[in-house]
Amino acid sequence: MKTIKDKSEQSKINKSVRSAQEGSATAIAELYDYFYGKIYRYIYFKTGNVADAEDLTEDVFIKMMESISSYKLLDVPFSSWLFRIAHNRIVDHYRKISRKPTAPLDNIRNITDDSSEDMENKVDIDISIKKVYSAMEKLTNLQQEVLSLRFAAGLSIKETSLAMESNENAVKAVQHAAIANLRKALAQETIT
Repeated sequence: MKTIKDKSEQSKINKSVRSAQEGSATAIAELYDYFYGKIYRYIYFKTGNVADAEDLTEDVFIKMMESISSYKLLDVPFSSWLFRIAHNRIVDHYRKISRKPTAPLDNIRNITDDSSEDMENKVDIDISIKKVYSAMEKLTNLQQEVLSLRFAAGLSIKETSLAMESNENAVKAVQHAAIANLRKALAQETIT
């Protein structure tokens, strides 16, 4: 069940969408500001590359501006529609380059860079992230997608199900299995 904050937030998003459909540059900027971080994190999580994530995120928002007039508020939440665009951009990206996603430690270090952290903490973070990426590779594509949408992008179960064109119970089941498999894979990483 949605909270009042969620409903008012959704109402504000819907108002911005309607204004953007009428050509409001301010409304497009509001949507961009609200969703940029979520879309970027989702794409970065899927690509493991800062430059690719930046480029693909911009592509998503260009496609949003080109297609927003065809979006219908009653069909699916705007966030699900936008994440479907992001998913399609990632699929297209990998079709073009035909390579497996990786997470170079240098790129991860740039994201987690904080001048107050000492080198030991940076190394620990890099090792932890590398272990998570390695463990994620042992999951099915469907499990990876659910975890990416739920935790990297921060979508709700409902938004994830709509973005994946699935039902909520299926998303919950896949998420549960993915987390269990991820725990097992991480435990194996720790042992080795």
